[in-house]
Amino acid sequence: MILASDFAQLLPAIGQENALLYSRTVGGWSNIRRKAAINKAIWHQVTIFIILHKNMRQKTQSKANSKLQEALSNMQYKACTPADIAFLHSQIFSDNPNRASINDDEFHNISIIIALNNHKDAINAIRVRRFAEETGQTLCHFYSEDSISSCNTENCKKKLKS
Repeated sequence: MILASDFAQLLPAIGQENALLYSRTVGGWSNIRRKAAINKAIWHQVTIFIILHKNMRQKTQSKANSKLQEALSNMQYKACTPADIAFLHSQIFSDNPNRASINDDEFHNISIIIALNNHKDAINAIRVRRFAEETGQTLCHFYSEDSISSCNTENCKKKLKS
């Protein structure tokens, strides 16, 4: 059996190591956790691994890309160096004239990773309006309303039991 994937992924933001298929722990025993435990048991049956260390997609890369690749590789093993941390800090946007800014032309239409959802929402709102203006399109907003229905009728209760 050959498995190919990003096995060097960083921990998920929610659930941390417990959410990984190949983690060392299983967690509590809800239905979801039971399924995760079964999946992990199957995963742990794999006993021989061949780990490829050379990233072929980045054979010809810039110095900055190389530093990012090294920092991410070290991050997955919880082994970031001071140089990794300094490089990652250097990639943070700022109003400082010596640093990159989200207003720079090179970042005009790219994704930006930020920590807080309300900041992401504000940036997206500005950028979607700008994109519509620049492309001569009308911006339309669509909303959905979610609700939880209760099962009060006898027919509904019968369907739930069967």
